[in-house]
Amino acid sequence: MRHKIVKNKRRLKKSVVNLIDTSDIVKAYDKVKLFFDRAVHHRKIAQGVASNQVGLDYRIFTALIGGKWQLFINPEYISKEGEEIIFPEGCLSINKKTVKVPRSYLVNLRYTVIKSGIHGLKFDTIEEQFSGSDARVIQHEMDHLEGILITDYQA
Repeated sequence: MRHKIVKNKRRLKKSVVNLIDTSDIVKAYDKVKLFFDRAVHHRKIAQGVASNQVGLDYRIFTALIGGKWQLFINPEYISKEGEEIIFPEGCLSINKKTVKVPRSYLVNLRYTVIKSGIHGLKFDTIEEQFSGSDARVIQHEMDHLEGILITDYQA
């Protein structure tokens, strides 16, 4: 199965991203793994990919955090804190365009991770704080899950 990056703003906004429970993750594990592997394949040009960018209706994104690719399942903000910093961002969904986007310096996030165990898949819910460029990438991917693109920040 080949996943293409959705490059049409209307199509991305119409993508419905459903919260999934752990039994759904078990059923969809192969698709989730393929999504993650494909996102890592784009690592030279991307710092993250949201599932609705590749046509998957799961509330999942992957991002390069602290130099490692990480999968975020059912992410939700606990809080955004600190100074808002305006910085130009690019996006795989919008070719050759950068937009100055304000982002909080700190985000506190709750999300689920998959752990492989001797008896199958296990899931943990984590609460974690991210700062700086890691926080920026997370906010960018969370925007995608909400159907927001960087062009929506243009004046």
